Amino acid sequence: MKKLFINILSVSLIACFACEPRSQTKPTDSKTTPQQTASPKHDLSKWQTVLLEEKGIKFQLPPDWRHDDSDLKSEKENFTVEAVEWNTPAQEMIRIFVTTHHKGFVSLSGKAASTEERLGEKLQSVTKGAKDDSSISDVKKFKLSGVEGVFRILNLNLKEEDGGTRRGILWTGYRVYQGKGQEIDISISANPKSEEILRTIFSTFEFK
Repeated sequence: MKKLFINILSVSLIACFACEPRSQTKPTDSKTTPQQTASPKHDLSKWQTVLLEEKGIKFQLPPDWRHDDSDLKSEKENFTVEAVEWNTPAQEMIRIFVTTHHKGFVSLSGKAASTEERLGEKLQSVTKGAKDDSSISDVKKFKLSGVEGVFRILNLNLKEEDGGTRRGILWTGYRVYQGKGQEIDISISANPKSEEILRTIFSTFEFK
């Protein structure tokens, strides 16, 4: 079941990118922030710290979360995609995709783009997708550890044998790291009863 939900989250991230419109209409900027992310209620002193040193990413997880050895890396001429994952026996998971653009960001029209332009295109595409997909909600701009990104919630009602109702936090951010444009996709998922833990994990992210 875990792999099914991972695949759904991955397809959701890819689909949001693929359906990005070519319109350059300026998106609406929301100043609201995801509920509970600013004030975690858990004792983080017992949590483990995960440091992705080469990627300049650090975050914290509960002590029972374990690194999945199914890390992925795909190298292309103009970009490299890497994916790492942690999960639990209770079917909670976090997966991080890092896409490094070796020659800088490129807009949907094929021209060189800034981080702000790519962020605007992503917000526009996710907002449009949410209008046609009731499983996506709470779409907004959200700055995480100084990196601007697009936040949204994914709610899935699966068959009971596939885990029933699931909730995911999705965030896509854009930055320049070590002189190269990077797109960072974070997906955290669990049973809706664990949403507070998901939001606390999300709040611990730090980027160099």
